[in-house]
Amino acid sequence: HLWLRDLPLWASAVNVSRSSWCRGLVLTVAFPIFPLVLGLSAVNQLVRKCRGLADFSNPEVDAPQEEPQGAASRTETAGSMEGGFRAFAVPETPKAHRPSSKILTERVGIALAGLQDWEWLSVVRWLYVWSWVVFIWKLVAPLLNVMLAWMSALMGDQNFIVILAFTFAAGMVLFMIPPVPGPPIYLFGGFVISGKCPFGFWWGSIICIILCFVLKLTACAVQQSLIGARLGDWKSVRQMCGVHKPFVRAIESVLRRPGLSFGKCVILCGGPDWPTSVMAGILRLSLVQCLLGTCPIIVNLIP
Repeated sequence: HLWLRDLPLWASAVNVSRSSWCRGLVLTVAFPIFPLVLGLSAVNQLVRKCRGLADFSNPEVDAPQEEPQGAASRTETAGSMEGGFRAFAVPETPKAHRPSSKILTERVGIALAGLQDWEWLSVVRWLYVWSWVVFIWKLVAPLLNVMLAWMSALMGDQNFIVILAFTFAAGMVLFMIPPVPGPPIYLFGGFVISGKCPFGFWWGSIICIILCFVLKLTACAVQQSLIGARLGDWKSVRQMCGVHKPFVRAIESVLRRPGLSFGKCVILCGGPDWPTSVMAGILRLSLVQCLLGTCPIIVNLIP
């Protein structure tokens, strides 16, 4: 596996795993199960003690033996590959500095000792940021459903043209909010337009599909041209988005292909609405080609 260490993508992944925002994200997700991991590790170590399998060697007496230079380099290389993301690429702590080695298993003790080298002020700040992101993400869905239900009742007695204009305007406003996804907006249009159409349900459904399709393309154009292109003028924003990194450059290469390619359609239609379009604007991609790659979204609108 030595060839893996020379890949730029591997180096980028290791650097990302060492960043404060990534560590904060992992702590946000893993914090609820952290006490369970500690409990299972303590029970595991207790069972090993009862069976006489625990290692209680004295680190001052059992000093590590010096290895030949070639063997040391091979051990270091294998350890770096095997533990690329273990404890988020922190160096292994000697046994003399493992505070939990007698209570917890050796693996968990090494991980806890490695946490001491983190920049906790920055990690905790990102922990609060990610917690708010998760909170807002969970709160948006029920509030959006309540708001759409209120809007549906508000438009009950309005003219059909007014309903179409109001649905388009409300959809444009909601698309400009980053956490809001597209499916609730399409579902809202299906309930309101199909039920209020004076020409019948099926004609209302066709009109709804066309309206939502035009709404999606218009929102993508506004997000890419008016938001992403303006943000792309700031060097700090481009640096924060990592436009120079291999992963983003690979996505840019796929999106710059003219026409309808599979990878291009997967990114534009399957990615999050707001971040994908804004990122396309930051990368200075062709608006026409991006809208062309978004056209298969109509398959998602029809059901």
